[in-house]
Amino acid sequence: MQLSITHTTRYDYAPPVDVAQHIACLRPRTTVAQQLLSHQLSVSPTPSQCRASVDAFGNQRSFLSLQIPHDRLEVTATSVVQTRSLNMTAVALPWEQAAEHFRYRADAVYDADVEFRFPSQHVPRHAEFA
Repeated sequence: MQLSITHTTRYDYAPPVDVAQHIACLRPRTTVAQQLLSHQLSVSPTPSQCRASVDAFGNQRSFLSLQIPHDRLEVTATSVVQTRSLNMTAVALPWEQAAEHFRYRADAVYDADVEFRFPSQHVPRHAEFA
C-alpha cells in the first residue's frame, strides 16, 4: 500500500527569538516493512543552515539553524512510503509471553544493552557475534 504522509509542526514565540537551532527527526526510514519513495522538508522562515546526518540507529536528522528574528517557525515534512505485508506468524510470540516479557518490574535493573539486542540494517544478527 502506498501512503502519503504530511506532518506539520508549528512553534509560535512571544516575544520573537533572534537565533534558534533545532533538530528535526521527520524522515521515515526504509525498513523491511516499508520503502521510502520520496521525502521533502520545508521550513519557514528559511533556515540559514540546514544539514542532514544519520544517528547511531540509522535515523536521519535535519539540523536547522535560524539566524534571523522570528515569532513563528513552521516545519512541514511530506513523504511517500510503500508498505509491504509481513508474515509475522513465524516470529510472533503468543500474547501471554509478550505481555510477560514487557511487564514492568519496579525492582528490575536497567540493562542498557537491551537497546542493541536486536539486528539492525547496519549490524545483522550473525552467529560469530553471539
